[in-house]
Amino acid sequence: MNFYKSNVYLGKNTPVLFLNGAFCNSLIWEENYLDYFLENGFDCYTHDYINTPSTSFDDYVYQILECIDAIGEPPVIVAHSMGAAVIQKLYSQYKIEFPAWVLIAPTPPREYFKTALSIRLFNYSLYCNFVEMQLQGAQAIKPRNIKYALFSSSFNVEKAKDYMPMICPMPDSVITSAIFLNIDDVDLQVNFPVLLQAASNDVLVSGRCMDITKKTYNQKVTQYNCGHGIMLDRQWQSAACDAVEFINQCIEVKLTDVA
Repeated sequence: MNFYKSNVYLGKNTPVLFLNGAFCNSLIWEENYLDYFLENGFDCYTHDYINTPSTSFDDYVYQILECIDAIGEPPVIVAHSMGAAVIQKLYSQYKIEFPAWVLIAPTPPREYFKTALSIRLFNYSLYCNFVEMQLQGAQAIKPRNIKYALFSSSFNVEKAKDYMPMICPMPDSVITSAIFLNIDDVDLQVNFPVLLQAASNDVLVSGRCMDITKKTYNQKVTQYNCGHGIMLDRQWQSAACDAVEFINQCIEVKLTDVA
């Protein structure tokens, strides 16, 4: 786990744990989000999942449990894509009460296999490139597919090349578990606030996926005109600002309740 201490002291800085999604590492947070959250007084943590050929989805859950234990208290969770699947699975099993969640283009708690099948049928080039990456390593991924998968159509493909070091393969068993995740709403009846953020040009998490997650948490969805990688695309600052404002409101409410 990586720790970043904020230089802005607010009496007690709230810890935030960032969880990245599939096929990428924690570098995705370093481009924009870490500095933004640090400047707003949050102590930040990121985690790179430990992968071996035998690593399972449950291993990912245990790794995040260990992170929470090391932090010393339940942190605010900011999770992207499959990172949201991990934290939802963790909550369904352990019922940890978090201060708040921010779920960015989240993998839904169930039925993602329908979207995955759609990608295989209708975005076959992208699907094949992911398979190549699994077999040959990150060097097999094509910049144009990074742009297509993560960003809006107006995003510069040359800029997308800069994000190549963030891309990495992952165990097949983890991918399969995320695709076929099946958590009932009754196991996700959280007692803390959840912010849902979606991308209007998302080719990996469909509108139907967002509808499932929206129903699970009975929350509205804030949508941004960008691709799946919201925290890297052109509207990242709007999304980050909304997240920080939401978290601050949650903290203020909690402090008021304690008082």
